[in-house]
Amino acid sequence: MSGLAQATATPGHPGRLISVTRFHGLVIRLSVPRRSYPLNALARTTITIRNTSKTPVETYEVQSEVLQAGGRVLYPPAFAGQPVSDGGPVLWRPCSRSEWNCLKPGQTRSLDSIVILRSSRVAPLITLITQNNAHPSVLGRAVHVRLTATHPLRVRITPHGSALVAHVLPVPVHAGKLYSAEEFNCYEKDSSSQTGQFPGVWVTTTGSSLRVSLKGCSKGYLWHFVAGWLGHSVVEART
Repeated sequence: MSGLAQATATPGHPGRLISVTRFHGLVIRLSVPRRSYPLNALARTTITIRNTSKTPVETYEVQSEVLQAGGRVLYPPAFAGQPVSDGGPVLWRPCSRSEWNCLKPGQTRSLDSIVILRSSRVAPLITLITQNNAHPSVLGRAVHVRLTATHPLRVRITPHGSALVAHVLPVPVHAGKLYSAEEFNCYEKDSSSQTGQFPGVWVTTTGSSLRVSLKGCSKGYLWHFVAGWLGHSVVEART
């Protein structure tokens, strides 16, 4: 893929998968807690970045990606993603050490990234900011997850007053919180469109149902969502 800097990976530890990417003074570590998941399972990954250079580095975006054959990104969570930006020269733009996305020399930062395992390859993707305001992307070599048979969820959508309620079933034992990402468009009388939560942002809720209000949607609506529990296959619905 254009604009991506590939790097080598190290073998994982027993019980989990780990890759380490080294790129111009940055050490990027991806950790996947299990070696095996059901196909289309929701998985929490952890990305740790350490700046071993002598220069502060500004990060723009840090996330894990699921890759198809040939390295094409399958954007989680099953919505169309933004294209990966073209690369630029690796000349870091000066950044203030007080900025949240400024990684000073010797500093380490970790964050979690949720992915849908629609393929077995998972890689860290770090987008940086350089002096010419380019946004080069560093893609580490993927770790390979063993995918097993899926146990698909199902959705039952029912009206509830001026709202719709989606019941996600069956609920796994010791499921924890339900994760979801959604896009909602409400078409009003004046033909304008009101967009709800932007797709790609994961939210959690207790229980096993999602709800959306239809107030004012006199000319129709579009509700598209994906939902599931960590370690289990997700379900996608559109209505």
